[in-house]
Amino acid sequence: MSDCGDRRRSALGTAEGAQDRCRAPCRCTRCVHVNAVATTPDGAIVTGGEDRRVRLWDGHDGRLRRTWSGHDGVVHGVAVHADRIVSVGSDGRILCWRPDRDAPVGGSMITVDGEWDVAAT
Repeated sequence: MSDCGDRRRSALGTAEGAQDRCRAPCRCTRCVHVNAVATTPDGAIVTGGEDRRVRLWDGHDGRLRRTWSGHDGVVHGVAVHADRIVSVGSDGRILCWRPDRDAPVGGSMITVDGEWDVAAT
């Protein structure tokens, strides 16, 4: 395992520039290779990355508000709609999250042979 060695930066700052500073493959707990970014109406930042997690950051001070785990593959996309955060991973699943909950809400949407099966409430 390698480590980026940059422990002075905030978690968000490290995540944004991790690829430039880390030796591949980086598996340190300080670096997250971010694949997707979205913003919420209140200015928070949502990221998804190589570590299969979705994170919600305070857009003003850069502090981590919440981390969600649920994908079995790399997170390639995140989006915000109303009070929900949506993430899509290389596992073929689309998960819906709410900032006040730890688990996906209303089930998930899964691709099967190119068709969408939706399980949501």
